[in-house]
Amino acid sequence: PNLSNKMSAPPEEDPGKKSLLTKAGKTLARKREKLKQKYSKADGAHGDEEIAVLKANFEKQQTQAHRVVKDIQKYMKALEGLAQASKSLGDSIKTVYEPDWPGSNKTYNSITGMDTTFQDLREKLNDQFAEPMKSYLGQFPDIKKRVDKRDRRQLDHDRCKRAVLTARQKASKKVNELEDQFVNAQAELEQMNNEVFEVLPTFYDGRVTFYGQHFQTMFGMLSSFHETCAGTANDLANAMDELFFEGSSPDTQQRIRATAAEQDRKVGENIKPEEIEELKDVPDPAEDPLSAVPSMDINSLDVGVVITTKEQDRVEPDPEAPAPAGEAGGDVPPPDPAAVIEKRLATHPYDGQDDDELTFPMGAEILVLPFPDPEDAEDGWLYGFTSGKEGVFPANFTTLDSNG
Repeated sequence: PNLSNKMSAPPEEDPGKKSLLTKAGKTLARKREKLKQKYSKADGAHGDEEIAVLKANFEKQQTQAHRVVKDIQKYMKALEGLAQASKSLGDSIKTVYEPDWPGSNKTYNSITGMDTTFQDLREKLNDQFAEPMKSYLGQFPDIKKRVDKRDRRQLDHDRCKRAVLTARQKASKKVNELEDQFVNAQAELEQMNNEVFEVLPTFYDGRVTFYGQHFQTMFGMLSSFHETCAGTANDLANAMDELFFEGSSPDTQQRIRATAAEQDRKVGENIKPEEIEELKDVPDPAEDPLSAVPSMDINSLDVGVVITTKEQDRVEPDPEAPAPAGEAGGDVPPPDPAAVIEKRLATHPYDGQDDDELTFPMGAEILVLPFPDPEDAEDGWLYGFTSGKEGVFPANFTTLDSNG
């Protein structure tokens, strides 16, 4: 009998299992309610336009913040690469610039100062812009949790409301119990709505002052950085200018002639007799000291400075001289219409940087032609004719002429 009683007794229910089943049932009910909201808008409270706008603004704000953080990280990585390349170039210049050259100490200090300028910018960008942006981005997950919680309360509210309506139609005994659940769900939803309506607009509007402050800080640092770099580059250009003139002074020329004479003495034995006649035409350095120094085109020297000769030595262009072929007003005939691919209009003026580039004002008509050599074609560049010249031009400075 005892055994029979034990076997007939119902098994005890596991509390943990019951809690898990309750939670799963609640989640399933929310999913069903979400589907009902998607395919039926009978209640009118589901598509709250204000909530939808706030959520859309929040998502856009989060996407924009992610992009800024990602791009500032790329910028700082590129800046680090530029700093390393600048340091390597500076080390090379210090190796070439011998200690007994004029202004060597000042030149070395300027190059070292450039390295310090890069390091200072990187540290300031990280501390005053990158880190605040990361902190700003870290606020989004917490706010997102509040929004998600509000959405769950909306689902609970709608489910309880449907349950009350169904129970009333069927005159169920559970109407009072369901109505109490509905009242509680409505109170919780109202509380979450108030919280969301307070947090999301404030956070969204705050982005204006946040970005204004930190972008101002960033561009202020960049302005100071470029100003310092420009000053350092100007100091180095002046140093190279001084070096150039020092290298061209009479004392230096005398040392160059002495070195050249010593080299000539060593190789003189190898000069053939027929070459002696050619040497008779070489000017005597004693009569013309500058003849011992090879001539050079000063303007072709890439030393960062422009050396101006006397005003009367400048060559003024002849206004009556014909324009060279290929330039504006040149004599390149218009192309065969059959070879024209399309006609484009200049949306911006463009000043050609090389001889093979077109120069045109805004509104100019340009006939697009095939590249003479297809291998010269590059993305973003076209080949065309305008104002008596053929050449390449950037496509993004023009637009297709709809009448062409």
